[in-house]
Amino acid sequence: MAGWAGAHEVDRLYLQVEQADAVARQPYARAGSASCAVATTAGAPTPLSAGPQLGAPSMITTCSAASISRRERTEVPSPCRTSSTCTGIRAPQEDEHGPKPRVAAPAGPVPGDAVTVGIQQLMWEIERIRDAFHEAVYVTGDLDAALAGTTADCTLVNLPTGTGAGGEELRRHLADDVLPHLPADLRFRRLSRTVDKVRVVEESTVAFTHDRELPWLLPGVAATGRPVEVLAISVVTFAHSRINAHRTRSQMRAHRTLWDHTSLLAQLGLHASEVAARA
Repeated sequence: MAGWAGAHEVDRLYLQVEQADAVARQPYARAGSASCAVATTAGAPTPLSAGPQLGAPSMITTCSAASISRRERTEVPSPCRTSSTCTGIRAPQEDEHGPKPRVAAPAGPVPGDAVTVGIQQLMWEIERIRDAFHEAVYVTGDLDAALAGTTADCTLVNLPTGTGAGGEELRRHLADDVLPHLPADLRFRRLSRTVDKVRVVEESTVAFTHDRELPWLLPGVAATGRPVEVLAISVVTFAHSRINAHRTRSQMRAHRTLWDHTSLLAQLGLHASEVAARA
């Protein structure tokens, strides 16, 4: 008798749940009842209006979760399982006015990719250090000022000749091979510049008169007296170290310049093999 009373109580609670579920389904009845179907694992689709039958095979629903009863809602695919941006709210795809339009994703940068004020200031700082090194070497000839913003193992390379130095040899290279051997009318004109948190890439045209030997650019080639204008691309990389919780120190760690060597030799009336033999 107690077992029968317990089963009766379960049926009563189940009936209350179904009644509440039926009230919740009313806004979707027009869109769901006409098109929704249940496919059994043993046969053709059967309309939902037919209702479940005792002993029937397990059913797989192909309609919205809001348009089927609780007994039939054994497993309903959810868009949240395949979308990382799902908010957990599943709105009906149709209403009395027809299909709902899809809302396009907003255009523009993703907020997580925005450049913060701190990163912007860091980029300005490495630009300043790069420009200070360039001016100290190619304009004022101040060796100490040039090395003030570099790391102890900083390297300087000119390609494709491969001239340059690094570490302790960098000071000697600048003092002996670069500063005394700069053309009198050396000029740089920037074409483009790209900056991120660790590097500055600049495309420039370099014009000068080959009025002296240039061991840092054309080793072993005597002065020709010819004017030249070539393209050069420099890539300057930086290292950052934390001074304290609020300050970061940035220093130049590498300076590589790729010269348009073919155009340079052509304007000077030289061949690559001849330059290699002199070097």
